[in-house]
Amino acid sequence: MALLAVSGVLASLSAPMVWDSSRIDPASWPSALVFYRQLEARNEDFRLLRELIEHVNGRPYAASLACATSGTALLVLPRSRLDANAKAAWVDEAVRVDVDLGGTTRLIPHDPRAASTATFATDGRVLARAFERFLEKEKWFEQNRPA
Repeated sequence: MALLAVSGVLASLSAPMVWDSSRIDPASWPSALVFYRQLEARNEDFRLLRELIEHVNGRPYAASLACATSGTALLVLPRSRLDANAKAAWVDEAVRVDVDLGGTTRLIPHDPRAASTATFATDGRVLARAFERFLEKEKWFEQNRPA
């Protein structure tokens, strides 16, 4: 299975997601990589998240993106959105990349109306391309474009 655009399957995501902001742990890309390597060592389902972080960490645009973890989910948003109300930005604006109970990695846009654009991936390269397309669509690249 490559990449699947989901239409209607994630209807439960049409309402805003509620995340406990106290569980959001801002991280550097290298520390997020360590975290997901540890998760992957216990559960192979987290391999794609680790691969995505390795991919982003090696790109020029990584410096313009902030990341955090919330439980086992990876949250990403432009570093420029972090200010005095950073917790709200993580909850309201971050894209979420997570592994569902079936072991499939999901990239879920921050806009709750965009549930139909959530993507499923079982291949790291496909997930990285979907992630970069999302960044470009949202204009989250600052000056550096992906290589």
